[in-house]
Amino acid sequence: MGDLFLGLVALLDGISQKCGSRGNGSALGVGAPYTLEMAALSGEMDWSHKHPFDRMIAATAVKLACPLISKNPAFDQLAGSPGWFGRIWSEVSPEASPRNVGNP
Repeated sequence: MGDLFLGLVALLDGISQKCGSRGNGSALGVGAPYTLEMAALSGEMDWSHKHPFDRMIAATAVKLACPLISKNPAFDQLAGSPGWFGRIWSEVSPEASPRNVGNP
């Protein structure tokens, strides 16, 4: 595979190592826990975005002290919020896709 794929694997492995002990096992392949504390935070967050599942996802990331991997830019509104480690996502143009590397 290409450097992009290897970089993504390294990033996910790093997140798994950092966050795995705080959740329900590894961050790769195992779901995160959802606690009453997370549910309460999801309702109390100072965030204009009112989608309940997005709020639950964000609260889980905050309580697990892990960055969130999501394509949804609504999570960027949480930048600077206490406990928020940010959103990880990078759009890759079709020209930079690993399957197009080396193809003129």
